[in-house]
Amino acid sequence: QGTALSDDTLKGVRLEPNSTNLILNNQTFSGWTASNASVSDNAAVSPFGSTIAATLNEGVGVSTTHSITYTGITGVSNTNIVTVAVYLKKGAFGADWMRVGIRLMDGSTITSVFYNVNTGTVGTKSAAVTQAWVDTDLTNGWYRCVFTCPAYVTSGVGASQPQVLINMSNGDGAANLTYTGTGRINNVFGAQLWAR
Repeated sequence: QGTALSDDTLKGVRLEPNSTNLILNNQTFSGWTASNASVSDNAAVSPFGSTIAATLNEGVGVSTTHSITYTGITGVSNTNIVTVAVYLKKGAFGADWMRVGIRLMDGSTITSVFYNVNTGTVGTKSAAVTQAWVDTDLTNGWYRCVFTCPAYVTSGVGASQPQVLINMSNGDGAANLTYTGTGRINNVFGAQLWAR
């Protein structure tokens, strides 16, 4: 037993693995696949003050899911644990909730976490998620949303590389992913994925 560390001492402690980011050009979301949504690069001020963040627009008039997906990941094996992180911010007339997910190496199973980007809190998460948190020490309404999970469903099974998904959501939980868009816009920046 010892003395508890103060919050100031803990600031800056690295909790995620020290590995290479497997999302290339991680500030360029126009290279992601959009589904019933649109993305514009260099359209919002980033957490660090430059206009290099992207906007994610859910679109209007279609009752479906509204997402972007990154499919360029390589080098992940079935035995890896992966950590996903992305900076998210509610737009001026944006959605309170977003989902960050990973399509696992079986090519179909999605492990995900819902984040309230208005309050900076973790919502519903998949059972396979081992850790999920939000970095709240940012300015201008940004939150860094992070979670960790296995890259596989069953160890040794799965030939696909994982894919990262970011959804606009109408609330907390999977039942809120399908809805009619009203043109709400949120901001995204600096997506990351590490494997260990």
